[in-house]
Amino acid sequence: MDASQQTEGWLASASTILLMYESVVCKEDRVRLLPHVKRALQYYSQTTENEIDETNNNLSYVKSTATAQLGLRMKDDLRETKETVNTMDKSLQ
Repeated sequence: MDASQQTEGWLASASTILLMYESVVCKEDRVRLLPHVKRALQYYSQTTENEIDETNNNLSYVKSTATAQLGLRMKDDLRETKETVNTMDKSLQ
């Protein structure tokens, strides 16, 4: 599985986790769930960071300019994704 497919899966999981969390109406249950939700989002952020590092390492072997440009764009997209996940994590109370 490539980085874009993995990241898509992580974002889908993060979205599902957030939707489930937001559907919990009992305040006590939300308080108990919050650390688990935040931990999952932090995991997705860290794994996305690992994908950024791996993409960066792989780019050093690329000979084609067009391929390198696509790789750089993918790395930028991964960074944006990581920031999105971090923003979701910070917005939770």
